[in-house]
Amino acid sequence: MSFQYLRLWPLSLALILGFFIYFFLYRRKIRALPRKVFLQGARAEFLRPMSLFLACFFLSFSLLGPTWGKGSRKVEESSGEVIFLLDLSWSMESFDLPPSRLQNAKALIRRLVKEGAGDRFALVGFAGKGRVFVPLTSSKEGFLKILFFLSPQTIEQGSVPEEGLRRVEELAGRSPRVKSLVLITDGEFFSSGWKQEAVKLAALGVRSFVVGVGTPQGERIKLPDGSFKRDREGNPVVSRMRVKNLEELSRLLSGRLFLLNEISLDEACRRISSSVKRQSRYRFITYPVDRTYLFSFLFFLFSLAYLRWGRR
Repeated sequence: MSFQYLRLWPLSLALILGFFIYFFLYRRKIRALPRKVFLQGARAEFLRPMSLFLACFFLSFSLLGPTWGKGSRKVEESSGEVIFLLDLSWSMESFDLPPSRLQNAKALIRRLVKEGAGDRFALVGFAGKGRVFVPLTSSKEGFLKILFFLSPQTIEQGSVPEEGLRRVEELAGRSPRVKSLVLITDGEFFSSGWKQEAVKLAALGVRSFVVGVGTPQGERIKLPDGSFKRDREGNPVVSRMRVKNLEELSRLLSGRLFLLNEISLDEACRRISSSVKRQSRYRFITYPVDRTYLFSFLFFLFSLAYLRWGRR
């Protein structure tokens, strides 16, 4: 036998002590009666305190929540893993989508994590190289802290998405659970190997969502010192969202495409959250069987007995 509310033992003990105080006072009252009266009601005077004692005893046990034996039931669990692939190239600092493309991308990721689009999350960044910043984890707080500090300065620069796609393939291959990929980029790629990697990733059965940030008209790229990025001739670099690349990437991944210059961030979050691939499974759990009801019933019976003998 075990108890669910063992911390209530002082209250249970107080009930028992209260009974003995009552019994002591009750005996003093009985002894003060004439011997003839005492003998005539001896049986009732014995059963009355005994029924009260048993009622207090069973009540004290029921307060502690006694349990014994094991029960089992089948429960359904729904789980999902989401891998975020974030473009960290300098073009993401363009501010055609205020305050910047990167800040909009981070806001989207934060919303999806906080709203529970999955139960485990991973974060991969890419630019000139691909890097796993957060392996699959269920710690939302730790995930969001690392996300906050990400910038183009945290990774070797370039725009080679296949490097990030390879890191995603590695993560997807390590876990048998169903996964979803949310890829956030402006589509400004300077390589072609991403097409083959996208086909490989689609073959793994990962459900993909491609989110385009920026505008086709584009904007300059603001650097950390407040200046604007310039080309070799000294002219400001204007970065434009490459819609054709995004459309082809989405097609190769067999995924869905969302452009944040056409739909709101809230709407994109809602659609992605409702479509994240989740896996349902059943398992049996065992638990101690609560027997409080039994002691409560006995308390009720002996309380009735006490009231019956008390009327005589």
